[in-house]
Amino acid sequence: MFIIRPKKIYRIPRFSEVFGWDFLHMINNRTVFVLSLLLASHCKGPTKSSESRTDISINVIASHPHDQNAFTQGLFFKDGFLYESTGGYGTSSLRKIIPSTGEIIKNYTLEDRYFAEGAVFWNTDIIQLTWKSGIGLTYNETPDGFFLQDKNFTYATEGWGLTSDFTHLIMSDGSEKLYFLDPVSKEILRVLKVSSNGHFVRNLNELEYIDHQIYANIWMKNEIAIIDPQNGLVTARVPINPAELLGDLYEKLGPEDVLNGIAYEPQSKHIFITGKNWPKIFEITINK
Repeated sequence: MFIIRPKKIYRIPRFSEVFGWDFLHMINNRTVFVLSLLLASHCKGPTKSSESRTDISINVIASHPHDQNAFTQGLFFKDGFLYESTGGYGTSSLRKIIPSTGEIIKNYTLEDRYFAEGAVFWNTDIIQLTWKSGIGLTYNETPDGFFLQDKNFTYATEGWGLTSDFTHLIMSDGSEKLYFLDPVSKEILRVLKVSSNGHFVRNLNELEYIDHQIYANIWMKNEIAIIDPQNGLVTARVPINPAELLGDLYEKLGPEDVLNGIAYEPQSKHIFITGKNWPKIFEITINK
């Protein structure tokens, strides 16, 4: 005869019985706190501010000729000359221009696979972004033209605008973000979100650094945003009226031929503005 004895059942103690309710409560509180920090860092809204100033106007000092086939993506001044980056697949270029006449005295045509975007001078190099290739190009300027160096760099976003605060490269990607890059390694050191009146400002395009502020074109908007580089707040919006500036020439522009291009001439403190395929560059000052 077999006697079947029941197996002994061992009860697993509860977590609270081993460590105590106080410890469990402390763990829960810390977990909630850490999760709150993580969520706040990813869901941070626009910086609160007073309203951006809009009571600002411009003075047009002069207008200068501009190649109407230049799809302007980047513009900057150096040593009395304008440098322009033009976009388009098969039509992208880097140019050196005499401002008063619009004469192109140096020109580099990019490979057809690149759509050029913003450009800036750094140290002895000219750095130029491309739109969707994720590749930045680096040039030397020689007496005979521009020499493309074997110093390409990559980035994970689209490339739109580019400027420098003399310490970093500052790049836009068409969102509300500005990326502050190490000018040598091109590592992202800081990301700044731009906002105005409690809302993010997206489609940030061509950039220029003027008197410790970032000036930005906003794609498809007839205005220039002046941005505080410390907190990302738009302190002022400068209205630009292309129809008023161009007169009858405005009627010849296409829907993509929007305001784009800001260059600062530090000697005169004048700002040069233009647009994609515009026949003119305008030399202006801003009444603040």
